[in-house]
Amino acid sequence: MISFSLAQSKLKALCDSWIKDVGLESESRFLSESLGFYLSQDVCAKQNLPRENLSAMDGYALCFSDGSLQAKEHEIFTICGESRAGKPYLGKPLKANNCLRIMTGAVVPDWVDTVIIQENTQKIADNKISLLKQVSNGRNIRWLGEEIRQGQKLFDQYQPVTPNVVSVLASQGMDKVDAYRKLRIGFFATGDELRMAGESLASGEIYESNLSAIAALLQGLPVECTNLGVIKDSMDDIEQCLKQAAQQFDVVISSGGVSVGDYDFVKGCVESMGILEIYKVAIKPGKPLCFGVLGNEVPNSALFFGLPGNAVSSFVALTEFFMPAIRFLLGGRSSPQKLYLMATLDNGIQKSSGRMEFQRGILTSQVSPQGDISWHVSTLNQQQSHRVYGLARANCTVILAEDSGNIEAGNRVRVAPFPWCFNGMVL
Repeated sequence: MISFSLAQSKLKALCDSWIKDVGLESESRFLSESLGFYLSQDVCAKQNLPRENLSAMDGYALCFSDGSLQAKEHEIFTICGESRAGKPYLGKPLKANNCLRIMTGAVVPDWVDTVIIQENTQKIADNKISLLKQVSNGRNIRWLGEEIRQGQKLFDQYQPVTPNVVSVLASQGMDKVDAYRKLRIGFFATGDELRMAGESLASGEIYESNLSAIAALLQGLPVECTNLGVIKDSMDDIEQCLKQAAQQFDVVISSGGVSVGDYDFVKGCVESMGILEIYKVAIKPGKPLCFGVLGNEVPNSALFFGLPGNAVSSFVALTEFFMPAIRFLLGGRSSPQKLYLMATLDNGIQKSSGRMEFQRGILTSQVSPQGDISWHVSTLNQQQSHRVYGLARANCTVILAEDSGNIEAGNRVRVAPFPWCFNGMVL
């Protein structure tokens, strides 16, 4: 049995090798269609930001008396023009103790000394203002290039395109970016007992649920997913499915069929076609994990990820083990960071040392009278790998270290919140 971290290293090495052989193809994408993709090259600034000196406030752009470094309280200025966003002042430079009416985002002429906010002035005539307080040189101006300088590197290769990244790229006038293409993923389940939703069930048959979960988990990524359905427990049918999938997809995911049962044919088919690595990993659920390569010819080879058949084991193996690998194949190298919290355990946990456990839990927060937030978590009573309803009730995974034993209530434990259960908006 190997550790979870060692299994992760072996999977990453396999993905690294496949990328070097096959390569990650780049494509030019419209910015509006690039969300979630990863940049295939560094991006540098095309222009300064701001492009010109701009006013940071609504108020008046002042021209001080000759040689002065500040304007005094009660000093009077004559209004000689206006500058507003998109409509800069184009007249002649102002003389000392003249000013412009100016709006936020408006161009500040080079000869202006400072901008004073409207609240610190008093209008004493149609074209005159008096200062209500002293103001120093250079205030309330956004200087040319103070945030971004033309030519500076904005983002590194492999940067994920997130909403805030889109905002910066758009501010540079970029309508397209170079990003890695979508990953083509095909997935299937095996089992003569499996039926699709809407079909009638005979004795011994069950509805297939893992394929829907796989599709849902992959939906937010830049991938092209193809549900290949349920394949019969037949060596010929599974072999034909895998051969076709290896030519059509970058990654092929199977649900079930990789254990040691008499009708678990996926393992043998993958081994006959390429490479398969199978490990007993010190985790619960999802102890047996396997991955490999379908096909011996590089252009027509695909990575293979094998999931357990039990619903919870399949879910944990995909989210905790294979999803980081899929992001790596898409171009992700260091992000997104997974969110972990330390929470107080509200119930005791029975656990044997020797295996890392991912238990389903319910995470809640409490706010003290002082405004401090504390997190509490309780694990579900039933943690068996077939209990899919318990998975639906949970909003987090409680991660228990390999060397830990029983844990009493009141102890602090590491928790990974399900992202779809948090960060919502309450109206």
